[in-house]
Amino acid sequence: MIQLKDLGKFESVPKIVIDIIEGNISGLELELSTGWDINEPIEVSEYSDHSPLELALVMCCIPSIQWLVEHGAVLNDEENPSFLLAVRYGNKEIIDYVVAHGANVHA
Repeated sequence: MIQLKDLGKFESVPKIVIDIIEGNISGLELELSTGWDINEPIEVSEYSDHSPLELALVMCCIPSIQWLVEHGAVLNDEENPSFLLAVRYGNKEIIDYVVAHGANVHA
């Protein structure tokens, strides 16, 4: 079982989710090289999909957060703004990072 904090507990998740939550940058690079859209939600289960940045923020995986932001992940998603996710799940370092890179603090 894989627990993604309060997003849920899952029997299994796609490999890209594991790469994101474990900070496997080489895995993310490989996916990007094959045409992966880093802003496209990933179906984690039949009723649950989350953006890569949302998963990285929820799981506080700083290497993945940084890599995703550096590669154009949308910080100000209407449904799940990165600033609110950083405040809810992260720490000062994560909050400061997303704000410094353009997260809307008034989301």
